[in-house]
Amino acid sequence: MANEIIIEVRSTQLDRLRPYNNKQYGEQGCAIFNGGDYPLPIKVNVEQGHEYPPGQYTIDPRSFTRDDMGNLKIKGLRLLPLGGSSKSLPPTK
Repeated sequence: MANEIIIEVRSTQLDRLRPYNNKQYGEQGCAIFNGGDYPLPIKVNVEQGHEYPPGQYTIDPRSFTRDDMGNLKIKGLRLLPLGGSSKSLPPTK
């Protein structure tokens, strides 16, 4: 897909660990290629021990929802490997 949003994961390191429902979650650093001159750094929340492996991903369509006014909203950003499947991806909270 020519206009696909690409997100690149470069490291499995998590920052800002915090507890949630007796599990630890942290922010995994990524970069989003949004058509600009340079990738835009972003963070993805993941459960500790279930980090995304380094590689290229796209946004899972299940991440999108809408609010009460019908506006687009991202709820629990999930990534899908480019050209792969979601079988071994980390769970989202």
